[in-house]
Amino acid sequence: MEKRYLLVSDTHGRNGLLERIFQKEGPFYGLIFCGDGEGLEKSIWNIPGCPAEIHMVKGNNDWGSELSTECVMKLGRYRILLTHGHQYHVRMGLQSLSYRASEKMCDMCFFGHTHEPLMENMGGILMINPGSLTYPRQYSRKPSYVVVTLYDDGEIDFSFKETGEGDI
Repeated sequence: MEKRYLLVSDTHGRNGLLERIFQKEGPFYGLIFCGDGEGLEKSIWNIPGCPAEIHMVKGNNDWGSELSTECVMKLGRYRILLTHGHQYHVRMGLQSLSYRASEKMCDMCFFGHTHEPLMENMGGILMINPGSLTYPRQYSRKPSYVVVTLYDDGEIDFSFKETGEGDI
């Protein structure tokens, strides 16, 4: 049976849209959060529809958080580096982050910080940024996220989504 995960980043303490995505697109098997929740780790369990499996890292605006700045997770047959990205200067390019994912023997890297959705292969590492749910910076200026589907054979599929407040 396939499992669906919600991949998000940069909610900056505003969880209304996250809750609406849980309600409209759920249920999700898990949540993968790339940082800058600004207290989300303390309140996420209170959001209706929040899945039981949560992978979350600390971003540059998560002051006082005890979350790790990065972790390696396994999803299907893939090893994934999960980080916010600010420590690797992702606004200047993805090379440093790609090197870090390679050092950690990862196939993919999920990150945030830029507030712009992206999927790019760098040196054999699939780099994925879901964008931001609250302060999007891509051309459309629409909140964005990714639905990650894990199939029984261990393969993964990604569906990038943009939404306006009225869509969810």
